[in-house]
Amino acid sequence: MDDFIALNTNVFVLALRRDPRFPAWAALLFNHIDRLSVHVPLQVLKELRHNLTRSEPRRLLDALNLARDCTFDYSDGSQDRIAHWAALGAKKGDAVIAAQLEASHIGFLASENRHFLAEIDNLPFEVITSEQALPRTNRR
Repeated sequence: MDDFIALNTNVFVLALRRDPRFPAWAALLFNHIDRLSVHVPLQVLKELRHNLTRSEPRRLLDALNLARDCTFDYSDGSQDRIAHWAALGAKKGDAVIAAQLEASHIGFLASENRHFLAEIDNLPFEVITSEQALPRTNRR
């Protein structure tokens, strides 16, 4: 699943709300999603449930249905790996996402959170921004 990309919760929220500060996320989700294989880990699903408005889940699913491929991973992630990432300095939610992506062998996490796991070396995936994510759609 190395060619899959996971999108962090903030990416989905910014794209769905078409935040003018981050137009690349809306472009990615609504104009280029057909070129991506998207992986959605359980922690992101949980966070989306708490952060989306009533109409947003339907719009999100409509967009993800257009992806080249999309997987929803409902596994919790290993408690040992969550503890490992937390011990290295990751916040609780970040440690959970790191463990879940590691277990699924996901190569990239798109996030607008510049501090997401930035303090941790040797992550098993690369954290990329909108400026890095959008050009990747042209390669597929």
